[in-house]
Amino acid sequence: MATTKSMRTEQIQKLTEEFKSCSAFYMTRFEGVTVEEINEVRGKLRDVDGRYVVVKNTLARKALAENGVEGMDDFFKGPVGVVFATSDDASAPAKVIKKYNSDNDDKMSFIAAYYEGEVFEGNAAAKLADMPSRDELYSMLLSAMQGPVRGLACSLNGILSQFVRAVDAVREKKETEN
Repeated sequence: MATTKSMRTEQIQKLTEEFKSCSAFYMTRFEGVTVEEINEVRGKLRDVDGRYVVVKNTLARKALAENGVEGMDDFFKGPVGVVFATSDDASAPAKVIKKYNSDNDDKMSFIAAYYEGEVFEGNAAAKLADMPSRDELYSMLLSAMQGPVRGLACSLNGILSQFVRAVDAVREKKETEN
C-alpha cells in the first residue's frame, strides 16, 4: 500500500510530537530481532515509561528538523528503531535495551542517543544506561548530606557525654569529701 502525502505528513507530526515530548531518545539497530522479541522489549519499556518505535528514516529526519535537533541525520541509515524516554528518568529505557543486548548478543545495538541537547554515539550512548536513576541520585545526595549532620550529632553527643561525666566526677568527689 502506497503512502499518500497526507499520511506522511501525519506520521511526521506524530514523530515530531514524540521527539518533542521525550526527555531523551536512543537509536538502535534491530537486525535479527524477531517480532516477539521486539514486543517483549516494548512491554519492558512500557514498565519504565519508554516506547520503542521502528521509524522511516526520512520521516524521522524531518521530525527532528522540525524540533530543531541537529547532528542526528547521519545515524538514520538502514533499519532504525527509536526508544523514547518519556519520564524524567532518561536512563531507565537505556537500561532495558542494555539488558536485552547482554542477554541476546547485542542484537539491538545502540547507534546514538540524544539527551539534554547532546548527541552521544555508539558506546557513549550505551554508557547512558549506566547513569544512576533519579531515585538513586536522590539517595546518593541524601547520603552525602547526612554525613556532615551525622558527624555534628556525634560531636555534640561526645561533648555532652564528657560534660555529664565531669559533673558526675564532681558529684562523686563532693560525696567522698562529706
